[in-house]
Amino acid sequence: MKCYADERDHCHNPVSCNAANKCIYFDVIKARETEEPIHHFTSGASSSGHKPPYECLTITLLKRAALRMQKGLHYGKHNWKKGIKDKAFVLDRLNHAIEHLVKAAHEIDNDIQMTDDDLSAVVVNCMFAMEYQEMMKEPK
Repeated sequence: MKCYADERDHCHNPVSCNAANKCIYFDVIKARETEEPIHHFTSGASSSGHKPPYECLTITLLKRAALRMQKGLHYGKHNWKKGIKDKAFVLDRLNHAIEHLVKAAHEIDNDIQMTDDDLSAVVVNCMFAMEYQEMMKEPK
């Protein structure tokens, strides 16, 4: 790609223009325009794209999900990844999530002290299914 600056007024920036008179800075901007919009912050700073608000996730959710993953480490740290392309495995994870969700609802509805962190089981089993969905989006 050539520099998007006017031919008569080439940017001549030694940092952004290479020896072939291709303006790297403008190439990057043009590439980003086709990928994702540039987000302009009130401070005047800019960034490509606008990421989801990860800060809205609570430490409780992250901690309880991590502890649930720790509970399954005896199967292997990344054992679940072995089954990520296996639809039957993923559907079984969703069935587990549903069972745990029903148990959690029963505990909450009846003011029963939880004996197992059923909601963390829901979160991690849904995570497995989400990873399956993301994998299915990828070109084969």
